[in-house]
Amino acid sequence: EPDPTPVEPDPTPVEPDPTPVEPDPTPTPEPQPSFTVGLTELSFGSQLNTREITLTNSGDTSVEWTMDTGSNEYQSTVPNGTLPPGSSTSVKIIFERNNLSEGDYIGTLTVNGGGETYDVGLTGSVEIAPNITFFYANPSAVVAIGDGCSTNQVTIYADVLDDSELSKVEIEWSKDGINTQITELDFIDGTWIGYLYDLESGAAPVANFLLRAVDVRGNESSATTEITVRPCPN
Repeated sequence: EPDPTPVEPDPTPVEPDPTPVEPDPTPTPEPQPSFTVGLTELSFGSQLNTREITLTNSGDTSVEWTMDTGSNEYQSTVPNGTLPPGSSTSVKIIFERNNLSEGDYIGTLTVNGGGETYDVGLTGSVEIAPNITFFYANPSAVVAIGDGCSTNQVTIYADVLDDSELSKVEIEWSKDGINTQITELDFIDGTWIGYLYDLESGAAPVANFLLRAVDVRGNESSATTEITVRPCPN
């Protein structure tokens, strides 16, 4: 006969281990490349023609390396070489700014060696001041205003060339020989033209005019001219 008494389950459940498994607090370090380049950006600004980049081989075998800019504006003085173990070398990078138009120039220097590839950003700018090809005032002499002397007028003519857009062409002058004022010129039929009125006797015997030309990049040129101012005879 089967046992009529059923087997009762164990009323005490198995508790999970309350202590979680902690990860190894010391991670395995990533292997570092033995061939490295000393920087990621190289800026020449508006003045520098050359900069240097440093290559380092911290390994125990020689590394064959190459570098290329892929542009005409930037060149490396040494395109490739062999770097002995435990040594560094510096290579000059040249910004060929001569004969370039005004503007910003961006490039990339790619360096390969020891199974690694590094891209170094290259930036430089060319700034050229506006070229004032002529500047004169007409007439060359006026009579100052006064009792019995009517108004006078001086016309300013200027030709200004620039690789970028001109933001300002103006004349700094003095009507009375003491206080200065600014008159902006207008671009009319290919020439910058402005009109100056009513020079007073205080400007005699010579009135000086300063032409200032500024382009949108902030480059500035200036030139001067003068006329004779005769006092009103009355």
